[in-house]
Amino acid sequence: MQIKISHRAKRDLARILAYLQPRSPMAASRLSDALESAILGLGEFPRMGRARTEFGADLKSLVAENYVIIYRIDTLAIVILRVLDGRMDIETELSR
Repeated sequence: MQIKISHRAKRDLARILAYLQPRSPMAASRLSDALESAILGLGEFPRMGRARTEFGADLKSLVAENYVIIYRIDTLAIVILRVLDGRMDIETELSR
């Protein structure tokens, strides 16, 4: 299944890696690989995440490292909506 990454999710990823890169390039590289692997895995197994009906009827999430990938399954694609630090108040972040 095709994967689409929203502008907000791209911005989330860029911010996460921009924060981590100067502090630990190796950790940033490992995290980037882990997030990419998780997102690509959704293409093979789109229903592997858990339903997150508290955030929206059609939303699902998948955890990679300490990050939560919020997505929905459309007819022809998986849409990655956000990538958030799991320690954040996800409901508040999604409403922004």
